[in-house]
Amino acid sequence: PQQVAQPLARAAGPGGHHRPAPGLRHGHGMLGIGGEDVLPRGPRLGEEPAGPAAGLDALGLLHPGKGRKPEQRPIGQHRIPAAPGEVEGPRRRRPVVAAWTRGSRERLGNLLRENGVAAEPVDDIGQIGGLGQGVVALAVLGLERGFVAPATATGAKFGLSVVGEQDLLGERIARPPRRRKRADQFIADATGIEQGDLVVHQDHGIGRYDGLSTIEVNGAPHDCLRLLYDGGDKLFLPVENIEVLSRFGTETAGIALDKLGGTSWQSRKAKAKQRIQDMAGQLIRIAAERQVKEGMLATPPEGAWDEFCARFPFAETEDQQRAIADVIEDLASGRPMDRL
Repeated sequence: PQQVAQPLARAAGPGGHHRPAPGLRHGHGMLGIGGEDVLPRGPRLGEEPAGPAAGLDALGLLHPGKGRKPEQRPIGQHRIPAAPGEVEGPRRRRPVVAAWTRGSRERLGNLLRENGVAAEPVDDIGQIGGLGQGVVALAVLGLERGFVAPATATGAKFGLSVVGEQDLLGERIARPPRRRKRADQFIADATGIEQGDLVVHQDHGIGRYDGLSTIEVNGAPHDCLRLLYDGGDKLFLPVENIEVLSRFGTETAGIALDKLGGTSWQSRKAKAKQRIQDMAGQLIRIAAERQVKEGMLATPPEGAWDEFCARFPFAETEDQQRAIADVIEDLASGRPMDRL
């Protein structure tokens, strides 16, 4: 938000002279911060820091604190301080955690509160000043690295100690965009048909593809697929109507061709439709029985689950993302899972 970004821009350096630095984005331009105020890149949650990071002690989010020795922690525990007194920074600096989106701000807030740190979302600099002592401000800012700034730079009665989302959770993992399934898959199947292959016409049944022919209709040439049927009958299908055609399959031994104008194909279609209707009715009854049954209800804890997801070192495929979402939804539904 602009209300937060403007005072952070003033805090970036004296006199309005800023060196470009990636991370603090505002509108279409870039805001910079002095190199001496940039916090070193922090460790992931649950890892010991490689060395002291100037400014991070102001929040106490990445360092255990002075006079304490790093302790061993089980998996799932991290170094967010349990004592609210650790949060308030020195020289009246107010702690701010910068998230990339409102959704990530909510997840970071849950993570902090689960570890005994009071945190509240803010949309402007005035709200930061109105927070109580020991309360972390949660802002939506595109920061890759945190920084510290004195009160003289912010234009307020307090300074800022800003920690970025990546300082807490580590490097952001790029997720591949969801891709739409191609609606023209049938064209790819059709282009794979070779001469002599069996094909199925939705109105005339099983025939054999015999190549392409060009015929004239009303004086205009038309490209057509030549299909052979029982008795030597031929059907010329215009290429623009190829959607009514599909490949028969891989097992073609012993398969008889249908006869154009015959009743065998229509009879088989009617029987298949009836079997499909019977199967659908059975599936509906089974689904209705499952709906009234109660299953295990399980929902992942927000803080630990968000931390686990953020630390996953790989980019999921589209199918993996969908499978994960489906499983979580099923576990939280309180009904038996109904998937293959």
